[in-house]
Amino acid sequence: MTQEMLCPDCGAQIPQEAFDGRPEYGCANCGARLDMVTPETGSSQEPPNPPAPEPQSRQSKRTTKCPECGEPVSRNDQYCPSCDYRLDDDDGYRSDGPGYPFQIGDVINQTWELFQENGGIVVGVTLLNMFITFLVTIPEAICRNIAERNHDEVFLLVGFGFQFIRFLFTVWISVGFTRFMLNVVKGRRAEVTDLFSGTDLYGGALLNTFVFIVAIMIGFMACIVPGIILALAMGQFLYILVELPESSGLEPLSRSWRLTEGSRANLFLLGLVAFGINIAGICALCVGFLVSAPFTSLMFAVAYYHMTGRDVKVRSRSRRQYDDAYDDEDNKDTTVN
Repeated sequence: MTQEMLCPDCGAQIPQEAFDGRPEYGCANCGARLDMVTPETGSSQEPPNPPAPEPQSRQSKRTTKCPECGEPVSRNDQYCPSCDYRLDDDDGYRSDGPGYPFQIGDVINQTWELFQENGGIVVGVTLLNMFITFLVTIPEAICRNIAERNHDEVFLLVGFGFQFIRFLFTVWISVGFTRFMLNVVKGRRAEVTDLFSGTDLYGGALLNTFVFIVAIMIGFMACIVPGIILALAMGQFLYILVELPESSGLEPLSRSWRLTEGSRANLFLLGLVAFGINIAGICALCVGFLVSAPFTSLMFAVAYYHMTGRDVKVRSRSRRQYDDAYDDEDNKDTTVN
């Protein structure tokens, strides 16, 4: 009686002829490699029915695809065998301790590499974000202008109402913009629709943004410097909220405070660099600002990612070569002469 074997990976039926003199067989449905040779006899034989699933180490479960090239990959593979893309990244940042110091030069270089790959979508989404935010300010500006010319308190109150609406809207779209930038930095699919995806985190973002603004206002009233320190210390809260949507209360602000320990001076210098880049863009007939603003926005997302101790996903080169280069640098730094 002919016995049948099912692929332990996808459940597809394996034909009987697969066992006739073949040491291994590749499932036609999912590509899983199955060893048909028993260790006792060294020869192929009919397996029992139903078969016992083989250990994962003896199979290559090619049931997923590489996000870079689309070729089948094993769930146990660290790198794609076709393009060397790193597959085992854990993008979820869970540490609640101090962050890692970052080098401004490394941030700028990796931002440039990301910008070369994703410049079109980054520029498009950033300018769309700026344009939509500008449109929201128009009703407020009109009401304030009428109120100042006619000394009309009604239009002044309406202007304050539109200002409040603008604040609510800005918080919502800022969450989506932060999510978009993180997707770019992580090497994920970044889309225009990310800009409008902030509804799920709106409550937490609104609370933390309000406290953040109040704290900075108080700090600036106390001789400006405390306000700058608070802005540098707590300014990463939206990134943290997007990565940790389960955060409650003011946890994103407190995590940002701990994350930026040891990096606040570099964040301040990076802000000066961004200011200089944007000034240069404005001086270039203002056209350069259309590129400098998206670039500097991406630069701060890269800096945040460095502070979490993770590597930016640069797809233009082999991830294996990229990691080997970093490993080499680490080995050089730790070598004892």
